[in-house]
Amino acid sequence: MRQCFYRAGIKLRICFFVFAILFVFQAFPSFAAEEGTGKWHFDNGVEAYNDKDYDTAIENFKRADELDSSLEAEIHLYLGRIAINKKKWQIASVEISRAKEMGLSRKRDHEANIALAYILVYGDIPRRRPTQVASKQEKPYSFGLSISEDWIDGITLPLTVTTAEDPVREDDFCTKIIAGADYKFTLDENRKITIGYDLYQSLYADFSHLNFQGHTFSGIYNHKTENNISLTASYGFSYYLLDNDHYMNSNVINLNVFFPEKNNFYGKVGYSFTISDNKLNTDQDTNIHNLTLAQYYFIPDTKDFVSFGYVYGNSNPDLDRWEYTLHKLYMSGKHEFNEKSKITGYLSYATYDYKGYDTLETTKKRNDDILSFVAKYSYTVNNWSEVYLRYSQSNHNSNIIRQDYTSRGASLGTVLTW
Repeated sequence: MRQCFYRAGIKLRICFFVFAILFVFQAFPSFAAEEGTGKWHFDNGVEAYNDKDYDTAIENFKRADELDSSLEAEIHLYLGRIAINKKKWQIASVEISRAKEMGLSRKRDHEANIALAYILVYGDIPRRRPTQVASKQEKPYSFGLSISEDWIDGITLPLTVTTAEDPVREDDFCTKIIAGADYKFTLDENRKITIGYDLYQSLYADFSHLNFQGHTFSGIYNHKTENNISLTASYGFSYYLLDNDHYMNSNVINLNVFFPEKNNFYGKVGYSFTISDNKLNTDQDTNIHNLTLAQYYFIPDTKDFVSFGYVYGNSNPDLDRWEYTLHKLYMSGKHEFNEKSKITGYLSYATYDYKGYDTLETTKKRNDDILSFVAKYSYTVNNWSEVYLRYSQSNHNSNIIRQDYTSRGASLGTVLTW
């Protein structure tokens, strides 16, 4: 008898569960959008957008806008993205600005800010001030450790001027000025200190609102031990402006150990830690860790050397779409033709694997492969001045269209020391 009641109870529970499910779907049909509704057209529009069928997507989004006003903000955001992909910059700016005015979720609002920043940098429209901006900068090339040069106490004034065609906006040229002042002094024969300041300024020919400025203050401490091991610790603080707006602060700590191994071989272990504080979008605040392992070989009876190295890096921002893992192999070297002229070179191959989906191409996780080459020829004019010519090229291969480009630059610079 008990077994019969037990089985009957199970059957009643199963029937109640099935009835509850049927009731929920009848009472709340929005779980599965009914054909012809605004939500149905919106879902079809998103699917067409992901398939890059933009005409079909636009048709569905506009029909959804007519049928369901609650989807209006999301619809205008997607219409703005489509306009970006079609390079209709003015339409894109209007649509995305309208989406922000109507109210978006925190995640969608961030995506809208990135899209407006992209329009600002690459779009041919009049000046618009977005909530978030993006910019790229080229840093002056350096080997990091001056391992084969004599230490000279005093002030050094490096200056570099570069004019190059913008890799994305082909009709505009950008002039970059890198100037600085370093003061070096010796504590004793094994301990030395450098205090420095660097200015970075980019000047666009036609788009002055893209002008980017950076100020860096740095301090470097060098210590050489009795075992001929060189230790270097440095700290740098950078303050960045974009069109006079406070853009970002950056704090960088570098630790390097350079040690002799056997014959003319030397090794290097380096670690750097960077904290970036983005003033216009806190989602891009990040911590970056880089570990470097390198092997140097000094050619006997010369000041020439060749080095090979590997860099592992990790970026950990507040928003995972900016998080990446870096693997880089590089080779560098120097050759002196005579006492006055020399050439240095640097070749690297790096891969960046991003964790999150891209802001604009939302179905893709960004992957970049970057091949870079730098060559610099220097000529010593006299005891206090040097001039140099520098050429750089970087090939960016990416699955994200806007990140797939090649950049080239030629620099003419001088270094004054006294």
